[in-house]
Amino acid sequence: MLILQAFNACIALTSFFLAALVSERLRAAAALAQAASELEGRVAERTRQLSAVNARLVQEIQERSHAQERLGHEQALARHEHDVAETLQRSLLPDRLPDLPGIALAARYVPATTDLRIGGDWYDVVQLPGGLVGLAVGDVAGHGLPAAATMVQVRTALRAYALQDPSPPAVLRGVHQLVARLAAPEMVTLVYLLLDPVSRRLRWSNAGHPPAVVVGSGASIRLTGAVAPPIGVTPDGSFTEAELVLPPEATLLLYTDGLVERRGVSVLDGIERLGREASEASEALAASEASKAQPDDGLEALCDHLLHAFLEENHVEDDVALLAMRLAPSVEGELDVRLPAEARNLVQVRNALRRWLHEVGASEQQADEVLVACGEACANVVQHAYSATTATGDLLVEARLLEDTVHLRVRDEGQWRPATDRGGGWGLQLMRALMDEVEVEHTTAGTTVSLRRRVDLVSRPEPPPSPHRSTAPASEPRE
Repeated sequence: MLILQAFNACIALTSFFLAALVSERLRAAAALAQAASELEGRVAERTRQLSAVNARLVQEIQERSHAQERLGHEQALARHEHDVAETLQRSLLPDRLPDLPGIALAARYVPATTDLRIGGDWYDVVQLPGGLVGLAVGDVAGHGLPAAATMVQVRTALRAYALQDPSPPAVLRGVHQLVARLAAPEMVTLVYLLLDPVSRRLRWSNAGHPPAVVVGSGASIRLTGAVAPPIGVTPDGSFTEAELVLPPEATLLLYTDGLVERRGVSVLDGIERLGREASEASEALAASEASKAQPDDGLEALCDHLLHAFLEENHVEDDVALLAMRLAPSVEGELDVRLPAEARNLVQVRNALRRWLHEVGASEQQADEVLVACGEACANVVQHAYSATTATGDLLVEARLLEDTVHLRVRDEGQWRPATDRGGGWGLQLMRALMDEVEVEHTTAGTTVSLRRRVDLVSRPEPPPSPHRSTAPASEPRE
């Protein structure tokens, strides 16, 4: 019985232990099932949230892609407009400056890099009757094609008015009347100068533009006279005129505000710095170009130096136009001119020879007779030296003053056409009537016409480089 009772007790205890163990495992299984159910719910919720976020992300990507496409299209249009405006502006600026004997010219145009829209900066050099030269630099307010189109009209009008009446006040008044009648008038700043190379007399009018700078003898002069409001601002334009006799070998600088204007810096400080930089550079370049045959090498180097000193390499805030002019130093008793043998260049030869005769002191009547004889010789080169089947060659004119005798040589490098029986020969007779000696030499290398004439030298005192003075405003163009 004891053994049986002990066995029953063991069985009972074992049953209690096993029941407790089974119950614990059942509770654990129930908790695990509940946790799995909760985890499945959280996974489903998180999946839903991620799906919503993914949908929003896809939508944002699509919107950004569409915005990027629109931005790229707008940038392409802006760049196209910029390229069209720049191409238009560059095509309408002088592709090359005119060849003016005795006058060195250099110019630069730099478009802005900080804006896709181009401005209306421009420059021009106009050959005028009587050997006069017109120089202009201007800036049209605004950007893009409207500014470029206005620039075209202003530059064309300035050339037309200058040929009609080269007086600076008359030219600016005509341009003002044109701008005032434009459908969408733009403000235009402009400085126009009229140069007489023979007397070195410089006359100018300024319509709200930065003043020109004259550099020479280690100093600089700002042409601050004859200033008026910009063109297109006032109803009626009234312009005055100032003048200055350029010192020998002086350099004239015309520019737009993009060269000297900087944020936080006064424009006057920029103009003063331009004068200092140009003076120092001119002195430094004078010695290096003394041995060079081309008089404009130093002028080109001066323009490059100024752009390097004032502009950053890859950052130009505003368009820049720069025009430099220098009268070639007169060599006592010598003149050498070489130009293409074209009829349009005969006036340049005549102007250069007239200036040389004025400098050596020939009387007006004798200078006119020498000019007529030389003109006949040059016209023969243009007409006879180069045939229509060969490329146009050069016309060379050399003038020397030996004591009181002018020696001229007109040369070419072509072969003259055979003479015909249809008349002619009057040019040679005219040369012999006006000159003391005339010789014509035909060779396989070309033809040389030698002219000699004794002249009565007249003393011509050099006008002093006095400060500029202003004259009364011009109400109407003068005859």
